[in-house]
Amino acid sequence: MTQLEGLRMFSREISRDSALNEEQDLIRAAQRGNHKAFARLVVSVEERLFRMVYRFFGREQEARDTLQEVFLKAYQGLPKFNLRSSFYTWIYRIAIRTCSRRVTSASLRMERSSESFDTPLREDLAERVRREFISKQKSAREVAQDIERTSSVWKAVRNLPQKFFEVVILHDLEELSLEEVASILKIPKGTVMSRLNRAHHKLVQKLKEEGISR
Repeated sequence: MTQLEGLRMFSREISRDSALNEEQDLIRAAQRGNHKAFARLVVSVEERLFRMVYRFFGREQEARDTLQEVFLKAYQGLPKFNLRSSFYTWIYRIAIRTCSRRVTSASLRMERSSESFDTPLREDLAERVRREFISKQKSAREVAQDIERTSSVWKAVRNLPQKFFEVVILHDLEELSLEEVASILKIPKGTVMSRLNRAHHKLVQKLKEEGISR
């Protein structure tokens, strides 16, 4: 490791420590009743949390209602938060429990499975397709095939059993580490890996049935 690389690593570690200290200061202030501090904590996770919650339901209003419930529960439970995990991990755990409870409704489950793929995913795909098409990496036909494939994959994901759906959302789509998923769901890392493997197997089988090999 060069001296410059060492300095960069040291700088990143200082930045992480500084961010963690700032978050903990905000949490302590919020626990003392500082509403502005809690608002700053909410802002720090709101966008990513909404994206995850939206994926559970596929409906914006349902996602926003759920998110409001999550923030209310977080505010009420904040005095008991012991700072052993990050605010992000703690509130994700609340969000997962809230989503799981809401989605057990038969009507919501049916609506979720009937959705093709959500707005954030469509936007991600559209941007990637736009770049590839403009740069002539893919033809119009290949672009259309990408859209169809993505829609089929998302439909298959939505039809997974709840415990498999959760780990796919958190690990594959939210890009959380196995350790983070295990912490949020309060299950062993090995269980996360097992559920992911079984979920991926189910997805592959489903897509093969539909004639989509990859």
